[in-house]
Amino acid sequence: AYVERTTKDRAAFRGSVCFIFFIENIARIILYIVTGIFTRYVLALSLIALPGMIADFFLGSRIDKKVSEAVIRRVIITMFMFGGVSILLKSLIWRT
Repeated sequence: AYVERTTKDRAAFRGSVCFIFFIENIARIILYIVTGIFTRYVLALSLIALPGMIADFFLGSRIDKKVSEAVIRRVIITMFMFGGVSILLKSLIWRT
């Protein structure tokens, strides 16, 4: 919320959020390496997923330039909701 209030425009907001995620993910990577969460299997899956992530990054940046801010916000909120429902369903199925 602070970043949204202190940035002047859409590009500045996105840059600030990207910087925050960059720093957070560096800390996570270090922590995961130290604790042994990153196994060869996890790293292999990450490398396999990398082309799709790069393609989605470019596709998202192209779509973002052509769609209004209101539509983008609704899409992002919807995606987070679907992700949350997916995690909930997986955890319920995994327990049984």
